[in-house]
Amino acid sequence: MNLFHFTHNQNLPNKHGIDGTGELKSNPVLELCYVVDGHSKHPNSDILVSNFHLFILEKKEAFKYLINDDHEISKFLQNLIKEFHTSQYRKLIPAAMSVCLLIFNQEKVYSVHLGDCRLGLILEEELTWLTYPHSLTMCHIEDRNAKDLELTLRSSPDNHILTNSLNTKCIKKIEINIFNREDGTYLLATDGLWKLDTDRVLLTVKNKENYNEIDDLAFIIATS
Repeated sequence: MNLFHFTHNQNLPNKHGIDGTGELKSNPVLELCYVVDGHSKHPNSDILVSNFHLFILEKKEAFKYLINDDHEISKFLQNLIKEFHTSQYRKLIPAAMSVCLLIFNQEKVYSVHLGDCRLGLILEEELTWLTYPHSLTMCHIEDRNAKDLELTLRSSPDNHILTNSLNTKCIKKIEINIFNREDGTYLLATDGLWKLDTDRVLLTVKNKENYNEIDDLAFIIATS
């Protein structure tokens, strides 16, 4: 995969979060990448994000020998979350962050996420979000096929209230998804991007520029 990384962080008073991206390419047949979003209202979240970057880099050798198998890849992704949580347990309270990690092989895309970072796919200039945020807004949605789903997720006053995150206290259910790989453009994004109108998201991907002047954002564009 060809990976394009983009990160933009505002320097504001009383802001504790930071967005970021990363990758591992030490495996001959698998590629790992991720986005993280440190929660801006939770002190120490920027430190938690920095610790996560270092933690992933330390897994370079383990990833190098990861077997290209559904079960092994899923277990590896889950263990990354669990091990990092254990390493940070009760150290940086109330730090918290959202995260989405991907592993690509030639046939599939493996995704694990906590919080409101999302994975999307662009085919023929049409954007489809493949994963959903762990937010209070999402909890109230009964029909995931509703035409106004994405508008609701972007505009609801509750869309910033998360029901799951990677924090230093308790860890909830880790959501794992496996998708068949398609010949399109994959987009891994923090909420600073996906909460923009779809046209602006597509423009961001096309021009590889930032069209959000208010919030932090980070994203990875992945193409074959």
